[in-house]
Amino acid sequence: MEFTTTIALPALFALSVSAAPAELVKRKTCTLTWHGSHSYGGGGPGQEPIDNLAFSLEVVGGGKHYSAVKDPNGPNNSFSYTVGTAAWGGLHEIKTGASYNGAGSTWYSCALVKQGVTWKGTVKKSVIHSGTVSVTDDDCFVDFPCAE
Repeated sequence: MEFTTTIALPALFALSVSAAPAELVKRKTCTLTWHGSHSYGGGGPGQEPIDNLAFSLEVVGGGKHYSAVKDPNGPNNSFSYTVGTAAWGGLHEIKTGASYNGAGSTWYSCALVKQGVTWKGTVKKSVIHSGTVSVTDDDCFVDFPCAE
């Protein structure tokens, strides 16, 4: 007595599957980030203590990148800027705003408007680097569709 077994292999084994390198896969989501940095402290014999704020705006994703140093242009460390299509490489301009709490060294909020739709941001927990001069780094970011 002889037994014969037939195994059917799925057609998937005939396909060659490989992942594209990460840098070639365009993200469908872009991220706009407001970066804030607050340096304070120091001082000593004959030296004044420092209290400096620095801000920047960055947009990345979908093969796009925009970065610029920004100064508050509204009351109480608030920001309101338009990033044109040529600057960030998108199809539509971005209007963005943010509000920073200098005393607390953190963002209150941030948002962006693109094509009449508003996306609200998320405030990331501050990171404090302590020493003679303490530096607090903090971000507020907004994820939004790149291509639309």
